[in-house]
Amino acid sequence: VHRTQYKTQVIIMKFSAFILTCMAQWQMNASAFTLHPSKSSTYTSNVASLRTTPRTRGSSMPMIASSKDDQDGSIFRKNQASLKSSKAAKAKAKTVFKVKPSPRPDDFIKQNFEDDARIMARSQSSSGRVLGPKHALAYDTSLRDGTQGESVSVSCDNKLKIAERLAEFQLDYIEAGWPGSNPKDAEFFERAKTELSQDVQSKLVAFGSTRRKNILAKDDGQIRALVESGAPTICMVAKGHLWQVTDIIRATPEQNIEMISDSVSYLVGLGKRVFVDLEHFFDGFNFDPDYSMKCCQAAVEAGAEGLVLCDTNGGSMPWDVGSITAQVVDSFDVTVGIHAHNDCGMAVANSIMAVKNGCGLVQGTINGIGERTGNADLCSILPTLAFHVDSKITCSENLSDLTSLSRFVDETMNRKPDSSAPYVGASAFAHKGGLHVAAMERSPMSYQHIEPNLVGNGEEGSHQ
Repeated sequence: VHRTQYKTQVIIMKFSAFILTCMAQWQMNASAFTLHPSKSSTYTSNVASLRTTPRTRGSSMPMIASSKDDQDGSIFRKNQASLKSSKAAKAKAKTVFKVKPSPRPDDFIKQNFEDDARIMARSQSSSGRVLGPKHALAYDTSLRDGTQGESVSVSCDNKLKIAERLAEFQLDYIEAGWPGSNPKDAEFFERAKTELSQDVQSKLVAFGSTRRKNILAKDDGQIRALVESGAPTICMVAKGHLWQVTDIIRATPEQNIEMISDSVSYLVGLGKRVFVDLEHFFDGFNFDPDYSMKCCQAAVEAGAEGLVLCDTNGGSMPWDVGSITAQVVDSFDVTVGIHAHNDCGMAVANSIMAVKNGCGLVQGTINGIGERTGNADLCSILPTLAFHVDSKITCSENLSDLTSLSRFVDETMNRKPDSSAPYVGASAFAHKGGLHVAAMERSPMSYQHIEPNLVGNGEEGSHQ
């Protein structure tokens, strides 16, 4: 009996010790959790996933401090100082944007945006095709962002040839390079003034960034290079993510707003058309939607013609892109664009979802070339908009030359064509299975979503 009582007491003591340990751990985590205030319902949901990840130098997202990695309290003091600065900035803000949390996948499937009359009105036509804006502008960045791909190399002579071919295809904008960053791009814009026709020159876009934080736009060398390029349109990258502002470029939130405003207003004052690429916009919106929207507001008030929302890390999902794009479209009376990367294989889907929700400009590259896993592929986006989405595109009458254009760009850049590429690949309309071949003999449309000749990839349509 005594032995049984002793064992029972030991078990109770161990269990009590376990409970006390759990409570202490919970209190420690709760204390760490309070270091970052929630900025919105969207941000609050994201905080939970960040709590257990240690803060490391060079990490892509801000982490919440714990007792193990903040023994001297330095991270706490830094976060508190950042918090005070953020609160002061918000107190001075005149405009308060009402933002809605992005729907999760299950909400997206269940509700299908039925509670949003504006989206529902353009969601589907009687034919079952997705409805978008009346016209979507095609913006090619193969000669700038595309050349940042690991296997991509193109000479200045070949860049001029590709620019001519892109203009011939009737793309609306051709982003040809960053004249303030390297000699090759500066040479391109100088030669373009005499070697390209006025029609091609009118479509050229020079890419650059906002001015540096401690210098005025009129005194910034890379801003001067944009002006001297002679391009009628400037696309300027700006930070649209609060954490990127404070931790990457080490500027205050107010400084970044001033950099956007001063840079845009200076170029507009010189007669340039200006688009603003808001880098990391979707990640930034989920982190602090108010600040991301204030970046948009600064660009619009300074005279920007368009806002381009960038999924810079390529990790956004279509339902987030659709919801966030709709909120920006509803808030500003300018062209809203999309710039998607393909790190999750979602670049084309995200671009189409953005168009469905009011985006009027799509940035991408021919064959999806670009940094890391590439950019959104215009060879997939353009025919999808033309044949499956009720959105007009300027180059719709030239889509029968799409396969030829795709292979021309690959050949000029010394790349091997992707045989399995949608629409333009050699295998895009090939059939091997017995059942498929038999059905195709009865009806060509039994296993094809469009006629191959519509994109120049049939026996008669393909040039190469």
